[in-house]
Amino acid sequence: MSSRIEVELQGPQFVQSAVEISKTASLGSISRLNARNVTSDSLSALKTALSNLKAYFTKDAQVMLTTSQDLPSNATADLSSASGVTVMCTKPVSEGWWNSMQAQNAAEMQMQVSDQQQSQTIGAQMAADAKKGQMERWKIMQDTHVKISEMHRETYINRRKSAQKVHDKFSKFLKD
Repeated sequence: MSSRIEVELQGPQFVQSAVEISKTASLGSISRLNARNVTSDSLSALKTALSNLKAYFTKDAQVMLTTSQDLPSNATADLSSASGVTVMCTKPVSEGWWNSMQAQNAAEMQMQVSDQQQSQTIGAQMAADAKKGQMERWKIMQDTHVKISEMHRETYINRRKSAQKVHDKFSKFLKD
């Protein structure tokens, strides 16, 4: 049984790369082929290269295309029929993408922290306003209580004075 290998074709010169692979690989040994830098313009060269390598693929081999362009909708089907194996297409994952995802995550976390701080500030302001309102109500209640107490005292004093006057007049009346 021959060994299974993974090889890479570098575009746009796919035919030359395929010739080099065919010199070193044995028939039925390629289990995966990665084709890099695939463009719409290089599809015919890639189709020729895959057709030339058809005998070198294992039965369950896969061809993975890496392209930053949008290929025609029938491109993978054409390449699959030329190579006799499954052909899939992916976009390259760059370090810039990873950094942008990290930056986006950091920005989202910073927004969450900022929102949380704003919520805490608003909550503290609401608590301070509630405390201030409570103190004002307490002050009003105290002032009202003092005024009521003063009114009771004045009423009591006035009643005492009136009662004393009536008593004095009655005493004077009895003495006379």
